[in-house]
Amino acid sequence: MANRRPELTRRGLLTSLGGTAVVLSTGVAGATDQSAATGSTIYVGGSTGYSSVDGTLYAVDAASGDVDWRFAPQSGGIQSSPTVLDGTLFVGGMDGTLYAVDAVSGTEAWRFTEPTDYVSSSPTVIGGTVYVGCGDETLYAVDAASGTRRWAFTEPGGWIESTPAVADGTVFFGTGGLSGDHTVYAVDAETGTTEWMFADPSAQVDTSPTVADGRVYICDDGGTLYAIETGSGTEDWSFSTRLDQAPTSPTVADGTVYLYGAGATLYAIDANAGTEKWQFDDPKTNSKSSPTVADGIVYVGSAEGTLYAVDAATGDRAWAFTEPTEPLNSTPTVADGIVYVGSSGGTLYAVDAASGSEVWRVNTQSGRLTSSPTVVADPADGDSVGSRTELETLGYHDSGELGEQAGSNGSSEASRTRTSTETGSGGASTAGTSADGAGFGVVVGLGALVTGGLLRRRRQ
Repeated sequence: MANRRPELTRRGLLTSLGGTAVVLSTGVAGATDQSAATGSTIYVGGSTGYSSVDGTLYAVDAASGDVDWRFAPQSGGIQSSPTVLDGTLFVGGMDGTLYAVDAVSGTEAWRFTEPTDYVSSSPTVIGGTVYVGCGDETLYAVDAASGTRRWAFTEPGGWIESTPAVADGTVFFGTGGLSGDHTVYAVDAETGTTEWMFADPSAQVDTSPTVADGRVYICDDGGTLYAIETGSGTEDWSFSTRLDQAPTSPTVADGTVYLYGAGATLYAIDANAGTEKWQFDDPKTNSKSSPTVADGIVYVGSAEGTLYAVDAATGDRAWAFTEPTEPLNSTPTVADGIVYVGSSGGTLYAVDAASGSEVWRVNTQSGRLTSSPTVVADPADGDSVGSRTELETLGYHDSGELGEQAGSNGSSEASRTRTSTETGSGGASTAGTSADGAGFGVVVGLGALVTGGLLRRRRQ
């Protein structure tokens, strides 16, 4: 039986479906207020929490802030962050369902209902396979085209809220649980068999890993950051923060690990040595927002409702956006010179990345936006590569089409990211990070970057 986290369990009416794994018609879930999403579009999910307002997936016009369409899951809302590939959006629901939705129209393509508990982990898509962790203590590999299960990894003894990172044919993720497994796992991406386990963490590992330069970077809920060798699973170094619980997921950029969490402190840590470079202590209260790094600036939200822009090299504050009155627990997204971030009051903000001034805001009517925004330039044929992260745990993509097998064009070949700035046919660029994998935190190229078609359909 899954070691359930009570406040997150939203299984509800799907428990009666038994062994039903894939549903190809919408039934209860579906799109409302539909208009086609054209041009640069933001996708973000809302979670109901304990409130009576809706928990819905939104498609929002990036230029105007107008809502193009809404997609309502069966129940419980969405904490998972969307991933878009080839015009299809993948997202997990708190009702225990993995959804595939048409990115233009908001209509459902398929749903995978095999999980018996919530799906707050964000989907990773590579080699035609969707990898996602669930509250039922299982990591699932699902065919991206059909929604059928390829394999299920059931070895963990705790929930999986960690978003999987896929690099060189291996899936990396952490596990949690009140009395369960506090382990980092490495699993073969094609077969679902264990490659190694790292069991040193003394607290649950609900954060998501970043894989860069042959190391897995991941933090446990006790505030210890680990650098683990990808091939062997042995610890390279560890760094103990003064955070006593629930830090956010690390981001790696230009040889530096950025980590933010419960102590309301943003850390910059040398990725090779594990030594501290600087601290940023301006936030007054903790947040669940993970750092985003773009063009030498670190963006992070705080629980007092402030979005901070911090110089990545020095730790000095560039600006602070203080308009929100609710916590900013969503990880910011930077695209085309705009920072997008959601609040726990259900408001999505667009903020100028250079000045910190507000461009627009939209109240989604959701109880809270903890899902991180995804930006896609061409909803019909584009993807969210680079939208939140170059290292891409939150929306990891591959260089093959949806129907391809994981081994054909997939995990090992496709997950090696570039080491220098890459410019696409539309002039968009993404800052290089000497990385070879994925991460929950965010590294993006600013300036001309609007993801999707402008990135030459590059799915790493």
